[in-house]
Amino acid sequence: MTEQDYINIYKLSIELADSILDIIVENKETRYLDGSFDYFEDEKTVQQAVSELSRFDNIVRKRYSGVLKNYLKYRVFTRYLEMPDENKQDRLCQVYGELALICIIVLSRHYTISQEKPGFSGNSWTAVINWVYRLCVHSLKPGTKIHGLFASMPWLKN
Repeated sequence: MTEQDYINIYKLSIELADSILDIIVENKETRYLDGSFDYFEDEKTVQQAVSELSRFDNIVRKRYSGVLKNYLKYRVFTRYLEMPDENKQDRLCQVYGELALICIIVLSRHYTISQEKPGFSGNSWTAVINWVYRLCVHSLKPGTKIHGLFASMPWLKN
């Protein structure tokens, strides 16, 4: 990936994090998962953002690509079972949005909670996947709003 790719990812991550936070705040049924978006609270230099995203990308590619592939397969299949009449593009947009959200949260927890508390499993994929799944699938109002949010983001459709 190029430096510009990481800059774009960082900007889009901030946009998605802000939108998800708005949905969480207005809905009382969803609890905030510690450290989910804390990384994006502080201003970062371009070099810092690129460096941290690049390191995180390498970690994910080496250690966790299987987790993401499994989630992708599982969610595409279960989404089809839940909504067989949904068109393929909407289904994929939803699932890729969930994957993006998972990666954003793990990134944030990796650079915040994990750094502050040695031994904390802040980048625990299981906890994050469970939280995102509950937020997007089991929470009726937030899930519907999040689906609309994902559908409105052109970068998820490409």
